[in-house]
Amino acid sequence: MRRGAVVTVALCVALLAFCVEANASIYWGHSLVIGRANNDGSEALTKTVGFIGTTYGPRVVGNACGVAVDDRYIYWADSAWNTIGRATLDGFTELNPNFITGADEPCGVTLDDSHIYWTNRGGGSIGRALLDGSGVDQSFVDSLTEPCGVAVDDRFVYWAGSGLTVVGRALLAGGTVGPPLVPGDGSEGYCGLVRSGPDLLWGSYGDSIGRVGTNGSDPDPTFLDGLDRPCGLAVHDSRIYWSEQSLPYGRISRAQLNGSGQERGVVDGISRLECGGIGVDSLGPAPSAPPPSVSDFRIAEIKRNKRRAVLYVAVDLVGDGQFKAWLPGMRVTVLPERIRQGGYLAAGRKWLKIAPMRRRESGSRCILRALRRGWVVKRQLKIHFGEPGKTLQMKSKKLRFFRVKRNRKPKRPRRATGCYAGLK
Repeated sequence: MRRGAVVTVALCVALLAFCVEANASIYWGHSLVIGRANNDGSEALTKTVGFIGTTYGPRVVGNACGVAVDDRYIYWADSAWNTIGRATLDGFTELNPNFITGADEPCGVTLDDSHIYWTNRGGGSIGRALLDGSGVDQSFVDSLTEPCGVAVDDRFVYWAGSGLTVVGRALLAGGTVGPPLVPGDGSEGYCGLVRSGPDLLWGSYGDSIGRVGTNGSDPDPTFLDGLDRPCGLAVHDSRIYWSEQSLPYGRISRAQLNGSGQERGVVDGISRLECGGIGVDSLGPAPSAPPPSVSDFRIAEIKRNKRRAVLYVAVDLVGDGQFKAWLPGMRVTVLPERIRQGGYLAAGRKWLKIAPMRRRESGSRCILRALRRGWVVKRQLKIHFGEPGKTLQMKSKKLRFFRVKRNRKPKRPRRATGCYAGLK
């Protein structure tokens, strides 16, 4: 087994670890972000700025409906994008929202020593792949009814669902489905599942958490009662954690494994908390937030298309930030999409395509006439870039545009007058 044990989470999350609780972290899923806090609720990263993702920048999380962590990575089921995402535990290294694709409304994820498992709520199945993302099988267990929450041990894979099965199980060797451990009558949906030793705990969209033995013994649908939609579960050391979708904000609560000593709202005020998307690890205190990005940039390369009077400019962005670029009379686009003035761009190399406008804006007609006559047009490219809410850095670069007509040499320009002043 891996160092620190394997943490299992699934819309529903299960953690198989036995470490000092004070060193644990809690993770939970929002719409657009994944939050994180120390297990006492301190140092929470949530709302607009998440542990992974933000609500104002490039989207890396659609709808985190299930979270799982091991000693190196955090995994999440994204029911909006139908993918399984992965990142290292600092939240930004090796960030890959499309680690596994082809799921169908995944809403629960868990791990064992060699595999990752997830529920395909829309497809009625449980998927499985190796921990490196290879060997994907979207129908490892199929013909299920809205599975939402998954757990695993050395013999079986378990799920919480709807219809006639509240909690079911299938053999790991072959995925053969057995009779329900907890039968249902189809009156209520269940979501969230975690294994705690010889027991399974399941959540619901109602007001209680249930408990049953892994062999189906002693089912207790109201093991913890009087809750508010407790459909995300995790176990760490001697406590059970659960998410509550109470209005107007969600919260994460906990209690002893025997149900005593409830602490409601260990983490409180969580906006858009996703049902079931929580987990707890035991790998030390929550790592510090990534350092603020240094919003800087440089113009790295210029390529030109002489026949079309078009320039391609490579801009290297250091860090993420708001980006704005313009030239009077020219159209500036970021490939492959049109730039939005004041838009937010991620770090990396961006290519700008700069060409004369064909509209009556900023002297564009004057520039087009000059280029048709073989004149050289000089214009200053101005770029503003920086972190939102802070002073944007500005840099400029003088660019030269000219067009060579087919089978003709450019005419020597006459003295610039009128609207041609400054175009030489």
